Amino acid sequence: MPRSCDHPPDTRSTTLALVDPTSPDGHSSLGTLCDHDTAVLVVTLLSGRASNTLRAYAHQEDTSIAEAGWIYLDRVAVGLDRPGRTVGTIAADGPDPARTLADIAIQNDADRIVLPSSIMRLDATVPIRLAQLAPVTIDLPRLRALSAVG
Repeated sequence: MPRSCDHPPDTRSTTLALVDPTSPDGHSSLGTLCDHDTAVLVVTLLSGRASNTLRAYAHQEDTSIAEAGWIYLDRVAVGLDRPGRTVGTIAADGPDPARTLADIAIQNDADRIVLPSSIMRLDATVPIRLAQLAPVTIDLPRLRALSAVG
């Protein structure tokens, strides 16, 4: 059953959803998606604490962390497919998660970024810094919509 939307429909909108393979609640960002989210970019980070599981998987499978990230994203993205929705995936690498996500949001003309609740344990400053860097709404499952637009 489709989830009711907390944001207005916009056929031009892109939602960036960060997923964290390291944490049990690392997919909580996906729970904020609804039928109004017609273009979704699912992002995982290949550096920092959130990538520990990907590193371990890459080592176990004798592959690169990038390949492990793409395998993970392919598995996650399959469950998001809906009629009228396009789903893309990005395995991102960068020293600063907030800057990396802001750059992706700007490059892809996103109007909303949803973060998993695990981000607060990994780096609680990311939502605040992201709101300062990207002119989009930042959404956390437990801290509803933090607007960056002033």
